[in-house]
Amino acid sequence: MKKQTNNWITLVALALAMLVVGLDTTVLNVALPTIAGDLGADTTELQWIVTAYVLALAGAILPAGVLGDRYGRKKLLLVGLGIFLIGSIGGALTESIDVLIGWRAVMGIGSAIIIPIVMALIPLLFDDEERPKAVGAIAASTSLGLPLGPIVGGYLLNHFHWSSIFWINVPVVLLAIVAVSVLISESRDPRAPRLDLPGAALATAGIIALVYGFVEAPQQGWLSAQTLGLVLGGCVLLVAFVVWQTRAKAPLIDLGLFRNPRFVGGTVSIVLMSFVLYGLLFTLPIYLQSVRGNDALGTGLRLIPMMAGLVVAAAASKRVLTRVGVRLGVVAGMAVVSVSMAALARLTVDTSMIWIGTGLAAFGLGTGIAMTSAMDAVLGALPRDQAGSGSGVLNALRQVAGALGVAILGSMLQSIYQQHLDGGMLNDLPAPAAAAVKGSVVGAAGVAEKLGAAGTALQRMAGVSYTEAMSTLLIVCAIAGVIAGGISWIILRERAVPERTRERRVAPVQE
Repeated sequence: MKKQTNNWITLVALALAMLVVGLDTTVLNVALPTIAGDLGADTTELQWIVTAYVLALAGAILPAGVLGDRYGRKKLLLVGLGIFLIGSIGGALTESIDVLIGWRAVMGIGSAIIIPIVMALIPLLFDDEERPKAVGAIAASTSLGLPLGPIVGGYLLNHFHWSSIFWINVPVVLLAIVAVSVLISESRDPRAPRLDLPGAALATAGIIALVYGFVEAPQQGWLSAQTLGLVLGGCVLLVAFVVWQTRAKAPLIDLGLFRNPRFVGGTVSIVLMSFVLYGLLFTLPIYLQSVRGNDALGTGLRLIPMMAGLVVAAAASKRVLTRVGVRLGVVAGMAVVSVSMAALARLTVDTSMIWIGTGLAAFGLGTGIAMTSAMDAVLGALPRDQAGSGSGVLNALRQVAGALGVAILGSMLQSIYQQHLDGGMLNDLPAPAAAAVKGSVVGAAGVAEKLGAAGTALQRMAGVSYTEAMSTLLIVCAIAGVIAGGISWIILRERAVPERTRERRVAPVQE
């Protein structure tokens, strides 16, 4: 009983660590304008603060899981937490934008280690009966960080220096370090081979090129030489990685995992869910701020219904999975997500917050159920000795899906927004002001504010245009949710592990 209690205490610390990782990006986005003013950063430098973190995270996440399997998951998790802590302290203390970008990359490497190792520890700490509840807690903590970011960031920026968005990480990470050190026993794969360095190099370079291409595509153009070169180059490197894995004596990942229908079905579902989640979180905060006129803190508070839905789903995860199983759990969750996205796609500039809050609560509930079910399917399908490498594959794909979602949906949003703008109204503006309005609804709000009363019609026109574009994107996300549910229904199976795989579930070395 004491060991089980300790496991749940440990889970709280691990969930807090994952919450910090989830919070990091959205908290930072709120603080970017303040950082720009204090450090004199231009738009490109601000973009690199975000991009450096994403690239480091995406590039290091696959080798990190494998290293945990070989050298010890507890040991590597402590290393990841330490790296994230150092990066946070460095970011808080810096007064140079270039140095801050470097510290953000350090934090990305720390996150790349934390995410797959935490996922790998879940099936080691909890049996099949308790795992769904633990997975629900981790899924909720990861997802909660995204909408919670504007609340935390808005409060901190209203009361403290922008460095507080980094200092807030310190006590939480220290708590996680103490809990991991005291409560977790070391585990590793006693048969793990040496790290596949050629495979790691191919995978890291391919993922970085692909993600960077997606991130830069909206600014550079989807058909620009840079975008095509990066995306195609990344694809070529990843194909070379797969080919190498079929020939390497000690491959970085076991491609046999992709013959397991639960692993494939759960992974595909989570990837598509990441696309949908980032789509909503990319568009809705801008709507709440620049169209509805809320500040960062007010925007975060209006996202609370989504967080409530996620919490309820996490609390009910074990009961849901016990009664309906992972297959129906994913399908039902994605059905709720798709319906909520379709409902939110009906938003106008004057839609009641009751309607929006109800849609967000349903979205959070559906996302929590679907994500927990899919994660349980993946973790239940992984051999214990490959928990780190398998979760690394899953999270690497999630990062690519997130970057792809933001890039594609962002480009689509901008194109549709510009198509709905009133050309006659823009022609009456000076060229710089018209360019700002065309650039984004945020720029339009700034122009309207300078025009005073005369800017009311302009701001409403831009708000209507943005809302039309957002509605189209949410319909696309709803369709993606339907596709995820359909794929899950076809591929997922209820049996936890095929006989061939189950035989490989050897007990890990405990030290």
